[in-house]
Amino acid sequence: MASNNAKFLTHQDAAILNRNLVLNYIKENAPVSRTDIWENTDLSRASVTQIIKQLIEHGYVYEKGTGESRGGRKPCYLEFNANVRNIIVYDWHLKSLFLTDLNANIIYRKNVQFNGRISPDEFSEMIAEAVNETIEVQKLDIKKVIGFGLVIPGMIDPVNGNVILFVEQGWKNVNLKSMVESKTGIETTLEMDSNMLALGEFKYGVGNEEKNFVLLDVEDDGIGFAFIINGECYRGSNNMNGEIGHVSLNNEGPKCSCGRNGCIEAYIKEVLRRKTNNWKKEAAYYIGIAASIIINALDPRIIVLSGNVIEKGGEELVSSIRNVVLNNVLKADKRNIKIEKSTLGQYGRIKGICSLIYENNFYILK
Repeated sequence: MASNNAKFLTHQDAAILNRNLVLNYIKENAPVSRTDIWENTDLSRASVTQIIKQLIEHGYVYEKGTGESRGGRKPCYLEFNANVRNIIVYDWHLKSLFLTDLNANIIYRKNVQFNGRISPDEFSEMIAEAVNETIEVQKLDIKKVIGFGLVIPGMIDPVNGNVILFVEQGWKNVNLKSMVESKTGIETTLEMDSNMLALGEFKYGVGNEEKNFVLLDVEDDGIGFAFIINGECYRGSNNMNGEIGHVSLNNEGPKCSCGRNGCIEAYIKEVLRRKTNNWKKEAAYYIGIAASIIINALDPRIIVLSGNVIEKGGEELVSSIRNVVLNNVLKADKRNIKIEKSTLGQYGRIKGICSLIYENNFYILK
């Protein structure tokens, strides 16, 4: 017997899903014709015609040019209008606020700097001021901003908008999402930095042809990794994934910010602090060990290297990391491992969270 609590798809739900299906097809494949859409979405001609009319009326789609005739009238091509709405993002590592279009193209950047530790209250107040200034300077209609993304390091619970733990700042169990929303009035998405880098690479970078890969994020202030499985970020059962930097290699090694000794992250920070002429090979060893642990455990086909340390080290650092991996991974010659440098660099986080906010806001066409 069916449960009385079963949830059925209403006519309105189906209409929204169909509309989103068409919108995304245009976004991903433009320029396209109406015929292209109904042939590739299993929707009827009448449904596609009505949906396109709505999308044009709302400004999400516009007509541009015509194609070759296939026996009748020349098809009119449709394009996605990425400028119809905006997304605002704050990136902790870049200490900047970004205004983007719906394709994650950056329209405006505002530096939001601070030194040392900052309390969650001070941070949320500072961010709210920057958001308000951006809206004023860019003469934005706040109703056209579909979301605000916060990308920060640490252990993040994105469902509830909590910072579970941010060691360097001393934050623990902070509901940053609600704090920022109350000050900006904009729906806020809180996400971990490494996960957004990986999602950005999946959508726009090296991983866009891979459904499963690992991204290793190496920053001045830490190292973490993210795992994309079937196009989704794996977050772990407690949202505490990716903390490869806190694997201890030696209990008598350098002190780590987590309170233990000899963590991979502590060794990398020590190398960067000393910055000898040989720093790239020294850093490559510890980054390569982290990558080797991941490969031995998860067996990915590709690892994408990202972060400001990778950017500064360039191909020399990446090449040295590859050598360390080949010498430390079990049966490396049988695995066909690809280790690639990110094509998006530091802006991968912006791309990642913008794509997430866009996907979470399909219903904006009401």
